[in-house]
Amino acid sequence: MQLKVLKYLSVIILILILITTVACIDIIKKELEKRAPKIENIDLEWKVENETIKLISKIVIYNPNFFSISIKSLRSYIYLNDIKVAESYELKNIKLNAKNRTEITIIYPIDDEGLMKWWVSHIRNGEVSKIKIYNRLKIFLFDIPISFDKELRTNIINEISNRYNEMFKLDIKLPFIVKNLKVEWYNISQYSTWIKHEVSIYNNNPYALYLLSIKHQIFLKNTPIGYGESFIDLKIPSKAERTITFLSKIDNRYLIDVLKSYIKNEVPNITFKVK
Repeated sequence: MQLKVLKYLSVIILILILITTVACIDIIKKELEKRAPKIENIDLEWKVENETIKLISKIVIYNPNFFSISIKSLRSYIYLNDIKVAESYELKNIKLNAKNRTEITIIYPIDDEGLMKWWVSHIRNGEVSKIKIYNRLKIFLFDIPISFDKELRTNIINEISNRYNEMFKLDIKLPFIVKNLKVEWYNISQYSTWIKHEVSIYNNNPYALYLLSIKHQIFLKNTPIGYGESFIDLKIPSKAERTITFLSKIDNRYLIDVLKSYIKNEVPNITFKVK
């Protein structure tokens, strides 16, 4: 009888010890999360290395504690408009000094498929995206999550507009003067990106001109990545100015190459044929 009671008490004590241990571990983890390092700033830079798009981030982490923290490992993920586009290499054995700031450089190889999905959302959002950098820090035996949100704004369409003259190539000499040039995003889907061109032209001849159509192709390093054909059927009287509008369609299969070109500050060529 006494033996049974002792066994029963032993089981109860063991259960109590386990509950206490789990509770202590939970308390320690919550305390670590409360005292977890804070991300104070992130600087992002796009780069192309070996024809691969990479995102380089310099993260400033502040350790608010009166003791140093050793991070066993750190893995970081980048989401653009809630679309996962990158996962960093694992960093190990990072020391954060007490009451101090530490700058960490993280390299993210970009996932092409994720980037293409993001592109659609970015253009539809008026070239504004929400960046979320989610980090998992392994401290002691625990995974501690810390994240940082930032806004990403680009001005690609205005840069295209400002550099239009560099891209604008003609296979014939025009009988009129091209004046104002303006481009804007027109439509975007999973498969294609459409750009709207608005051009003001002036007929400085003593006779009227008839503009029937405009055909054009967009090249990137001699590779055709887009095209357009518009039937204008427009009469431009002598000494008069008219505005014409036409569309370009870029195949999104070449989007990664276009982004690489943009990051490297290269300019695509647009070749026009006018009838």
